[in-house]
Amino acid sequence: MRVHDRAGLDRASAYFDRRRDAGLGERSPPTSPAAQNSALTPHMLCTYIACMSPAPIKAILVHMTERRVKRFWSRVDVRGEGECWPWLARKTPHGYGWLSIEPRGSGKTLNLLAHRIAKTLELGRDLEMPHLRHTCHNPACCNPEHLVEGTARDNIWDSIQAGRFGGRNMWGGAGSRRGVEHPAARFTEEQRKEALRLRYVFGHSQHLIAFQIGCHRQSVIRWCREYEAAILESPANRLVF
Repeated sequence: MRVHDRAGLDRASAYFDRRRDAGLGERSPPTSPAAQNSALTPHMLCTYIACMSPAPIKAILVHMTERRVKRFWSRVDVRGEGECWPWLARKTPHGYGWLSIEPRGSGKTLNLLAHRIAKTLELGRDLEMPHLRHTCHNPACCNPEHLVEGTARDNIWDSIQAGRFGGRNMWGGAGSRRGVEHPAARFTEEQRKEALRLRYVFGHSQHLIAFQIGCHRQSVIRWCREYEAAILESPANRLVF
């Protein structure tokens, strides 16, 4: 071992000896995520608007004073019992409403999602699950009857069933359209049908079809897989070429 390496080890050993003598230990014990969440105070909450972790939803009710509750409901269009109650103020890029509050003495601003506040006020307690699902599939809705607590798996499955999963703008934007209906699509429905006709009527190879249509071979593979899956689901989906 070189001299300067030995000197560094000696200094490190002396440092940890001093920590041990002072009762500090050599290293602080690691803290589990659950222990960290349980130790959170209302002023230690995350300020990320679209955060879905359990920590930010624990102390919503603590911050909702009478004045803030009135301010919150003044920004909600309360309609009929079974209708959506849209949020009228600021929204995230995905269409979720949010409200900014400044807890006294915290020195920072908390951005809370509006539909979580609405459900918390209706229940009279903080939410227990990390995710809050919209049964109406309207992100701006604040009707507590349309909001159900669930897991991340439940939330993603709801988005898939509603056709909103995938794409940046998942509410009424390009992310809700697929294939030839997408605004960035390079090929038309007629070209897709022509590729299927060449494949299933004339038996051309995928490479040859891609060359004739002017697309990538993976596009032809995807069209064929979607067509075969549609036929297996219902024979009525078979095309007449």
